[in-house]
Formats: sequence, C-alpha cells, structure tokens
Amino acid sequence: MKSRWMPIVLLLGVLPCVGIMCGPDSGQPATPCSSGTDVRNLDDSSIPQNVKTAIYYQPGPIISAYDPANPSQPNSNFPSGKVVIIPFETPDYPRNPAITISYLTQVFFASGQLSGPSVYHYFYENSYGQFKISNGGIANWVTLTKSLTSYVGFEGDAALPRDVLAQANINWSSLDTNGDKTISSAEAQIVFLVANGYSAATRWFLNYPSNWKLGDPVPPEVNPLRVNTPSGIYEFKPRVVYIGTKTAAASDAAVDPIRILSTICHELCHAFFYLPDRYGNTGACGSGSTGQYDMMSDNCQWHHMTMHDKMKIGWVQPKIIATHLGQCVAFPNSENFPAALVLLAPATSQKPLSTSEYWIVENRNKPSSLCNNCVLQTSITPFADGVFDAGQPESGLAVW
Repeated sequence: MKSRWMPIVLLLGVLPCVGIMCGPDSGQPATPCSSGTDVRNLDDSSIPQNVKTAIYYQPGPIISAYDPANPSQPNSNFPSGKVVIIPFETPDYPRNPAITISYLTQVFFASGQLSGPSVYHYFYENSYGQFKISNGGIANWVTLTKSLTSYVGFEGDAALPRDVLAQANINWSSLDTNGDKTISSAEAQIVFLVANGYSAATRWFLNYPSNWKLGDPVPPEVNPLRVNTPSGIYEFKPRVVYIGTKTAAASDAAVDPIRILSTICHELCHAFFYLPDRYGNTGACGSGSTGQYDMMSDNCQWHHMTMHDKMKIGWVQPKIIATHLGQCVAFPNSENFPAALVLLAPATSQKPLSTSEYWIVENRNKPSSLCNNCVLQTSITPFADGVFDAGQPESGLAVW
C-alpha cells in the first residue's frame, strides 16, 4: 500500500459537516451537495479483509496500538503515555526559575476545562480520547558541573543524559512495570528540559568520540544506556526528547518559559510513535511537505496530526469503499469526530479493483478550533470544542 503525502484542500465551505458528490468518471468536476450519508455509516463489507488489514494494520515504521504480526492483539511496545520530565542546568546555561513543578504539571498534564492548551489535551483530542499522557515524574532541577558546550553533540550523545539521569530524583522502580531494571518506550518517555533557549530534538543515545566534529559520520547508537541512578542501576531504551526553555537572562524568561508548546507535541510524536519530520525545504516553522495541516510538517503552530497517522497508530479505522461513484457522502469535521473515508480505485470492467494505492479524505474544519482559546472538557464525547487546528490556513476536504 502506498501513501502519497500531498494534501489537496478542496474549499467546499467551512461548515462542521461537508457534503460532496463523487461524480462519474467523465472528466467532469464533482458536484457539491447539501447532505449525504455520514462516512462513518457507509457499508464497506465488500472490501476483502486482507485489504483492510493492509490499510489498518501495516503501519510501516509507525508504532501502532496493534501488533502488526497479529492485529487482534495489542502491541506490547505501544507507549504507555507516561512522561518523565527532567530539567537540568549547566554553568553556561543556568536554570530559568519560572520552570517550576507546578508550571510543568499545568503545561504537560492538566486536563478538564482550562484557559489554554496542554500537552495532555493535544493527544487526547487527536486520539479521540484513546491516548492519555500521564505524569511519570517531574524531577527537581539537576545541576551539572560541566558546561553544556563541553558535551560533544549533546542532543543525543550518551555522556550528557548519563550525567543527568545519575542525579535526577525519579522513582524509576514505579515505572519499571516488569521489574527488569530497564525502562522501555512502553513504560516511560523521558523529556529533558535544556536551559539553553533553543533545543528541540528527539535523539537516540550515541557515543561521540572526543575528536568528533560537525560533518563527521554519526557514531553508533548506545542502546540501552546503563546508568547508576538515585533509584539504583537502570538501563534506558527510549529515545530522549530535548526541549529548550527560555534562558534565565532573557527579558521575557517568565513569559511562556517553554518557547513553543506545540513543538513539545511534535517531538513527542517522534518519540511515542516514530512519526517522521515532513518539513521539506521550508524549515520547522514553514508549510513543509504536508503543508500547514500536519504537526510533523509545521510544528510552530497547533495542528492536528494527519488522518493517515491517526489511522496507522490505530485511533481510527475509516470506512473503505471502492464503489463511490455517484454517491453523496457527508464528512463531519475530523477535529471532533473520528470521521474519514478511504477510497480505492473503482472496480469496473475497464478498471479492476486495485489495492496498490488509496486515498484518505477528511474534513479539516478550522472554525471547529476557533473557540477563543477554550479547551475541551474531557468528559464530553463527542468533543464540543476542538482547539488544535486553529493554525491551519483554510478549511475543506484534505485528500491524502
């Protein structure tokens, strides 16, 4: 199955539910219509199970909630959602005192009705309530004696995370659910807060030689990383997320001390699910290969994940149809509802059913997220208000 990563936005209005007539194969444009069958209620019983299995349960490099070898079973490597936060300072980058445990608890883990978004809410909304991050521990500030610049390739090397983990007051035994003295990606995800004002990366542990310089080959991975922590000797397998806080010397150090909250979610999408960067040549804050409709393409504003990624992770299974010509269907907005449609090539005498390529269609409705910075109440299903697509430029059907 091939996935094409160019979104085509058809401006069919900005209503919470958009209807479209899939016209006959005559070269004529499709005719918009005012109503139709909700795509979630379409009958796809004629689609062979092997086709559904390929589309739903073969995620490629993406981490799925289902075991790819046995889709009827959960994936034992799927992340628990537990996040461990460890802020650290160095002589050249002292701590920002605005980064407190209460602040981090609010930014990462706050749920319910709030005045602004949290990381918890981002994944709760994108997963339609199925993935909830939780507090695996917030360490006190770790103070290193070495300067940050003395670490070679510090974002992802083995020396710096070993030095930080050796001091962090985290109860690793409470996270080590199987008691094997190894912290796996299914047990916890580590986020390092760097007081340098710029870091944003997800990295494996690497062994950089002392004479390594920029442009040299990347050294081999160190997996797992064995550390003598305050809780005992543990090995760490997950990739580590590095997020920069505003520096202590910054004039606005106390104002939004973590520079861009949406970037945390982008990096956690790497760490949790192995989603790739899709920046293209536009940079992290540009429109990217998948436009301003994908957190992995533009992480400097709040954007939903693509329907492709939500499907491959296992949060939604859109109906799959190949006999869509002449039907009028309705797409509820995908910010609030797990609604989308997978289209295969129509089966006709001239064009046999092909499973080599498919299209995913969703209604990305910007007004669904324009609710004056409100945040959904997690007890409400379906969600009354989405908040994480306000950064997209337009509304309409996104075709992947």
